[in-house]
Amino acid sequence: MESDIHIVIENSKALEALLREHFGGRGRGLGQILNSIAESAFPVGLRKSIFRIARTRNRVVHTTTSLADRHLFSEECLRAMRLLTRIVEDRSHAANQVAYESIFGVRQESLSPDIQAPLSPSPPVVSETETDEERALRLSNLREAVRRRIQSDPYDPRIKNET
Repeated sequence: MESDIHIVIENSKALEALLREHFGGRGRGLGQILNSIAESAFPVGLRKSIFRIARTRNRVVHTTTSLADRHLFSEECLRAMRLLTRIVEDRSHAANQVAYESIFGVRQESLSPDIQAPLSPSPPVVSETETDEERALRLSNLREAVRRRIQSDPYDPRIKNET
């Protein structure tokens, strides 16, 4: 069973990676990274949720070492990651649409569905009837992917490149 500290650190790293890579966030912690991004980049509720995650992370790591509710914390992190991913996908779709128009001189939506090129892969489908084991596996896979991404990030100050 994972410790509470491990859970908050892995989820925070995942959010930090998304904010750095797709929103240009800078800073040493989740709160600093979030503060470095324009407030208009995402909805107020999402911003508050990420700050709440950062506060919880700091409290668990520096004082209490335990989460009041692991499931609630993990769900809030997952919800924030989903919303951030959706914002990134929406931006990508809009950028692809502009590029398509500039190249072909026609809006892609005006084409018949059988000749439309896909703009981006569809987001993964998350079942509402997902079991706890399936959810845990999905979160574990997401954390592992983000961990690998963070470890390969040469600009992350927490990584000591030993070359």
